[in-house]
Amino acid sequence: MLPRANRLPLKPAARFTGATQRFPGFTLITRPNPLARPRLAVIIPNRVLKSAVARNRLKRQLHGCFIRFASGLPAQDMLLVVASDVIDPAAFTDYLKSLSSSP
Repeated sequence: MLPRANRLPLKPAARFTGATQRFPGFTLITRPNPLARPRLAVIIPNRVLKSAVARNRLKRQLHGCFIRFASGLPAQDMLLVVASDVIDPAAFTDYLKSLSSSP
């Protein structure tokens, strides 16, 4: 489970605006936050994955990728919107690696 300090509340996420980046299978919206840590929210619509078990499994995988790199990430809010059931968590991991390695 994602630590509470790194969770982005979903209520403000409904009106979340920021820099949008599209990847195969998902869209990532980011914006700076005033906190000293990164935060993440993951949205997986029912139309993408019908099974709650599959949605929760994918969320756990994406949270795991985020936790692995959270200490090196800049202080920003990230909203990950899954658009396809063929999302590869490795693509999200690669993006996080590039963020944590940049100055």
